Amino acid sequence: MCTSNFQPMKMKPVLVNPEFQDPILAVPIPQKSEMLLFDLGYCFRLKIRDIQKISKIFITHTHIDHFAGFDHILRLSIDMKKTISIYGPPGFIGNVQGKLSGYYWNLKDSINLNYDVFEIHRDKMLRKRFRARDGYINDNLPEVIPWDINDPIAETDDYSVYTVFLEHRMPVLGYKIKADDSYNADKSAMDSMNLSPGKWVGELKKRLQNDLPDNDEIEIDGKKYNAGKLLKKLIKKSPGHVITYVVDTIFNKKTAGPLKNFVSGSDYFFCECAYLTSERELARRNYHLTARQAGTIAKEGEVKTLIPFHFSRRYEGKYHKLYEEVREVFPNVEKAKTYL
Repeated sequence: MCTSNFQPMKMKPVLVNPEFQDPILAVPIPQKSEMLLFDLGYCFRLKIRDIQKISKIFITHTHIDHFAGFDHILRLSIDMKKTISIYGPPGFIGNVQGKLSGYYWNLKDSINLNYDVFEIHRDKMLRKRFRARDGYINDNLPEVIPWDINDPIAETDDYSVYTVFLEHRMPVLGYKIKADDSYNADKSAMDSMNLSPGKWVGELKKRLQNDLPDNDEIEIDGKKYNAGKLLKKLIKKSPGHVITYVVDTIFNKKTAGPLKNFVSGSDYFFCECAYLTSERELARRNYHLTARQAGTIAKEGEVKTLIPFHFSRRYEGKYHKLYEEVREVFPNVEKAKTYL
């Protein structure tokens, strides 16, 4: 990728629904036919072409407003030949198994959609695979995967996904996706050397993975150049940015520290703002965050941008008050960009 004014490649997350409806965060992966979903409530706004790009789904917990959309995604993916990886908290394998066993799969020979289900515990992950050819029946014990809370739960060449345990009278997971650093050629620097874009740019970037000797050379249009010098002059590093997603948790001494550490340095922090501070007791009883608490987490975590969502419908017609309250603590607040 060549850019005249160097711009880093960034993921552009969007909420599928408005802030006061079921939470679903969609994260398209740039330059890839891939989409990640975080939570899966009401999802009929998703276009079929985007549903077909889904590679991974990350579920915070299986309350109906976070998981009811599973069947819709299943229905519109059923004709595809692919495997979807789906992640969730303790007990999640049984939740997915229950969904899949609710249908009769006598036409399984014509289905090629499979699921890899990951159940996340504090000291390990469990994995169970559900294959269409088996009618999505798997009575075997799940595979145990050694795992540490500081390790990613999913990792590719483009991004890594991490999780944190929260509390909603049940285990709830927060998620963080970190885009890997990207390297791009600066077109203005190329122009100054009279170089045209070509396959050599990709070859040059691949050499970043190796320690180059001082005399290492690369050939461009029949002319040899010192690869190390070209790397320094033409290839610019863009630090990967971070998107964090937190819903349905109480804010107390047990969760405050982990939340601060988890969201630290996020470029985009999607955080529920269920209640106004005037109803903080109701928020405490229901294990949700107030707008002020969301702002406090963003401030202490030194995030760049806070996107509040998952508002209680009790504030219909006055959602602006939630925005106003969170800005009193943390001013850099953006209204969520929605899918449609």
